[in-house]
Amino acid sequence: MNQETLLLAGADAGAPRGLGRRHLQVLLLFLAIATAYGIRINLSVALVSMTNQERKDGYPVYQWDQKQFGTVQSSFFWGYTLMQVPGSMLVQRFGPRRFLLAAMAGASVLAVLTPLAVRLGGMALLITTRVCQGLLSGLVFPSSHNILGRWAPPMERPRFTAFVYGGMSLGTVAAMGGAGLLCGSPLGWPSAFYVPGALGLSWCVLWYLFSADTPAQCKGIAAEELAYIQRSIGSATTSSKAVSKVPWKAILTSPPALSLLVVHCGQNFGHWMLLTEMPNFMKTKLHFNIKEDGLFSALPYVSLWAATFLVGWSAQKINERRVLPLAVSRKVFNSVAHWGSGLTLLLLALLQPGRSGAVALLTVAITLESCIFAGFYVSHMDLSPNYGGALMGLSNGCGSVMGILAPLIVGLILEDEHNPSEEKLASMWSWIFILTACIYFAGNLVYVLLCRATVQPWNEPQTPADEKGTGLVTLPVSDPAAGEESKSEAYSKSSKSQA
Repeated sequence: MNQETLLLAGADAGAPRGLGRRHLQVLLLFLAIATAYGIRINLSVALVSMTNQERKDGYPVYQWDQKQFGTVQSSFFWGYTLMQVPGSMLVQRFGPRRFLLAAMAGASVLAVLTPLAVRLGGMALLITTRVCQGLLSGLVFPSSHNILGRWAPPMERPRFTAFVYGGMSLGTVAAMGGAGLLCGSPLGWPSAFYVPGALGLSWCVLWYLFSADTPAQCKGIAAEELAYIQRSIGSATTSSKAVSKVPWKAILTSPPALSLLVVHCGQNFGHWMLLTEMPNFMKTKLHFNIKEDGLFSALPYVSLWAATFLVGWSAQKINERRVLPLAVSRKVFNSVAHWGSGLTLLLLALLQPGRSGAVALLTVAITLESCIFAGFYVSHMDLSPNYGGALMGLSNGCGSVMGILAPLIVGLILEDEHNPSEEKLASMWSWIFILTACIYFAGNLVYVLLCRATVQPWNEPQTPADEKGTGLVTLPVSDPAAGEESKSEAYSKSSKSQA
């Protein structure tokens, strides 16, 4: 049993009974992630109502074509992608608490101002607002992940991380279902921006009152809990290697590492295509009204949220009992996610079922995505425990570009005609699903062929003599996906020690 295993085995010894301040921090972070996703996702449903020419509730209606629709949908990611590395570096240098507060406050204020921005400046000002929200949201996940690292003892970290980042699915469900109900209410589509904005500002008050960068800076923490956190996290930090520079050249010439970039791009294209365009599909192809649209768009993400916990438990049992070699286990789970989802989307495209069948197939496709948390999301730490965060940041940064491209490509495919026939519309959506399935298949094929579950040679930190002329740079803290890495980090390391 190595030193790290001994550390994890003893880290939970002496944990105070009951709930403490660390649990409050975790709850606040969960609410932050859920609210941030609500602010991000609500536009997908609100746009359907904003462009509904048949609506007679007195609120403005905008005549935007599908290409413009896609541009508005992708604009959030222009700012989000740009802020990934700079945001991580700012959080790492100056502390996460203030940046998380500023990010949530700014994004919430912009959400409240969005209806006014659309009235005053039309699409141009709406896009500007969304880009700014993306810039601010680029700080949310690095800040949250940084705080978890400071507050969560090693044995509690997987549970805390799973709970915090479960806010993504819950925020998606609440945004899609809630925005649909609000848009269909007498308050109209502007309320789909006012409500999440108000919730975000309310969260900021709680965060200002009860949060702290570190346990030592928390005024209300009990001495027993403070000692427990400092003992467990302090020991973990001491036993870890001090890694401050990343071997980018070695990473960018490593086939297993490059396979993660490819598979992450495929994952993000499919994920954001479904997330941003499903309300549009349900309106234009399935002819749901705005309330039904929001509720049925949210349904698959309820299933995804529940399946995430089942997948984590199943993968841990498989690895503990050595049912499959670790590399095979990773690839099987990822293949279920990507090839399973791709096959389901192909069935949706080719069979063109009715409303119930389409919703069922979409639910299956999105639910199968949960298997990535036992697939490629864990591979970053398999390849490099030391630089797993940097590798995740690199792959997720590349994948974030897909959040820009997916709605733009959908907009280009759907812009053929302003009022296409039912047959033509069905054909266009079929091509969208076929394209997404092909990207899923190709990305996972590269992962299956090239990725490994063994530590790579470049994982070891270089000596000062080795660093000369290598162009190493400072390690950035990663972004949203890094949270998912932490979720599986503990059982990943455990599995490797048993393999």
